[in-house]
Amino acid sequence: MRKSRGKTEGSIAYLMDASLKKVGSKMQAWHGGELNGVSARNVMEESSEEFFNLLEKDFDANKHADCKLTKQDISEMLNNYKLMYTELGSCFSYLRQILPSEEDLVKLKDSIENARKLWIEKLGISCTPKAHALFDGHAYKQHKRLGGIGDKLEDFIEKGHQYGMRDERRTWNIKNWETMQRSQIRHTRRGNHPEVVKIIERVNTSKTRKLKCLEGGGESLKEEKKRVKKEESQVKRDASRSECTTLFS
Repeated sequence: MRKSRGKTEGSIAYLMDASLKKVGSKMQAWHGGELNGVSARNVMEESSEEFFNLLEKDFDANKHADCKLTKQDISEMLNNYKLMYTELGSCFSYLRQILPSEEDLVKLKDSIENARKLWIEKLGISCTPKAHALFDGHAYKQHKRLGGIGDKLEDFIEKGHQYGMRDERRTWNIKNWETMQRSQIRHTRRGNHPEVVKIIERVNTSKTRKLKCLEGGGESLKEEKKRVKKEESQVKRDASRSECTTLFS
């Protein structure tokens, strides 16, 4: 017999899942039932306003009759979470830079301090080792001393993990370990062959749409969207920093 599992309709977990799906994010079972990197960035950067507005509406509509939290309490709590996510997104964005300017360093320091106050003072979340490394200045000091730590990221390692998992999926039903390894090596060798690499690059290039903007000349639509998204994110971060300054003044 299989035990039925799920979240009770109307519970906080159920409402959060429903709101996450509406903004294109979800808890991944393979990621321990938590948000993976893409979904977390989506909440921090792109959809934070929409997500927390949905949560506020659902929480207020589905709260228990004996709930002591008023609509204002729920709004203030969710706003603090929204600000914290935005400030954390700002921190990670600035920490990915190489050779940051003095202005960027000042904004990074402000974002770290705002995130610390929201995390610890407003929301009472425990300070984990990773949070300690960020909030107590260790990440900022290294970022400033080394001229940025954006060139020391390990994104390429994460990409390598994806290739490794793809090879494992290809050979998951091979019982003998040595046979499995030989098969994976054979696939890797074929994929790295110069002629195969050229064909892959040619196919990927042919699939890429090279559309230009109707106005402005040489900027492609993809480049324009990237620039506009970056500008919108910066406006959102500046507004969050200003709101935090007012909140903690």
